[in-house]
Amino acid sequence: MASIDNAPPPPTAPVAPVKKAEDLKLAAAPSGAGGDAPSTSTGCLPTFTAMTKFQSPRLYFAALTPRTKANLGTEDYSEALREMRGLFPEAEDGDMVPFIRINKGSVKEAGKMYASCLSWRASMLPVQKESCAQVLRRGMFFFHGEDKEGRPLGYLTMRGHDPKTRDLDECLRAIVYQCEALIASKKGKEFQVTIILDRNGTSKQNQDSEMMKSFFALFSERYPDKLRRVLVCPANFMFNTFWSVIKYSMPERVRNKVTMCNNEAALLEHVAPEQLLTGLGGKEEWDPTTAEY
Repeated sequence: MASIDNAPPPPTAPVAPVKKAEDLKLAAAPSGAGGDAPSTSTGCLPTFTAMTKFQSPRLYFAALTPRTKANLGTEDYSEALREMRGLFPEAEDGDMVPFIRINKGSVKEAGKMYASCLSWRASMLPVQKESCAQVLRRGMFFFHGEDKEGRPLGYLTMRGHDPKTRDLDECLRAIVYQCEALIASKKGKEFQVTIILDRNGTSKQNQDSEMMKSFFALFSERYPDKLRRVLVCPANFMFNTFWSVIKYSMPERVRNKVTMCNNEAALLEHVAPEQLLTGLGGKEEWDPTTAEY
């Protein structure tokens, strides 16, 4: 079973002040006075030299594999990669490839998005476990097992979630913490994840549009090409109505990754019973609230 339960946590650092909402926001980072921050304006792309002012940590995206090279095989995308190397000469190809692909070869847009992500990671990482311990203990988001294609399986559990009392920043820190732990455990290997949006035992009071938008934006802008699909179960009339309202705030490429599973049988088409938690009709008896992260 592919699980990160026993994987070492992300590298720690001396405890720093908890990141605030402005540190977690998913919009492109604005340029600072005197060039202290990378420019994300449409008129100028930052060079890697400008980015080093942030002492940005290396992105832990997958190394460029033959399969990825094949995906970039068109002449336009190959040229885009060469141009990106000129903008970020110290970056690895595998780090930049997802940004090029999702921007359809546009160096201007890929460069802006990549620079923004570097800035975000420099200000956000490493996430201190103490800053999101309550959400981790509650088991709101975690990875455990794999889908039928061998992809790591994540769970976003909305049971007990209250949008009126939750701390959105802490929720996002917990998600980033778990994502970084998974990436570290893969040691540079290329991979994508499947995530189950677990709605068992939920009601209208658990629906959180701001949380959903932030969750999908995180994977769209900060971990591009890592999300293979999201399986919503159970996807009843109430959730479909909720989804019809919020989905248009997301890019089409993100919306297309969402699959509605009306019942557990539909979920088992994607995940083997031995890999799926018992609460969703599987045979795997594991309690995320007892795990040590």
